[in-house]
Amino acid sequence: MRNRATVTHLAGALSTVRTHGVLLAVAPAMVFALLTAVGAQIRVPLPFTPVPVTFQTFFVFLAGGLLGARRGAFSQVLYLSLGTMGLPVFALGSAAIPGPTGGYLIGFAVSALLVGRLTAGHRGTSLVWTAGAMGLGLGVIYLLGTIQLMALAPIGLGHAVCLGVLPFLVGDVAKLALAAGIVVTARRRSAI
Repeated sequence: MRNRATVTHLAGALSTVRTHGVLLAVAPAMVFALLTAVGAQIRVPLPFTPVPVTFQTFFVFLAGGLLGARRGAFSQVLYLSLGTMGLPVFALGSAAIPGPTGGYLIGFAVSALLVGRLTAGHRGTSLVWTAGAMGLGLGVIYLLGTIQLMALAPIGLGHAVCLGVLPFLVGDVAKLALAAGIVVTARRRSAI
């Protein structure tokens, strides 16, 4: 009887440890999903394009650089899931994935994965390397966003780039530089 009670107690304790472990692993991704949602609400509509200026890419870069490839990408998939469930987390509302900005949104998950992979280990302590990785991630966001913009707005590549890339370059490079600095500083401090 005593052995059975001990086994039951140990099984319960192990289950609690597993639950806490899962929560500790998922919680940072949930935080970055919510931060990306907040970044979508910090938006400036531009009269000549359906794509608004937002702060989302900053949090996408941080998610990949600080959480790593899997959890960073998961945070963005979680963000996309919140929006597709109808929560108003996208800059253009809950139906944004099939809309003109959907390619950019899908690019967030791919970008976080890429940034996380490229900045893994000691490479994440180099500002130049980290900024370069984030630059590639930004390129992925722009590529996927431009493809969907061209498909939905029936416009050519040049026009799509003028509407969906050029107006955002300066701001996105500034967000990239800030995110790279934060990631490198955090990585260097954690290495000490």
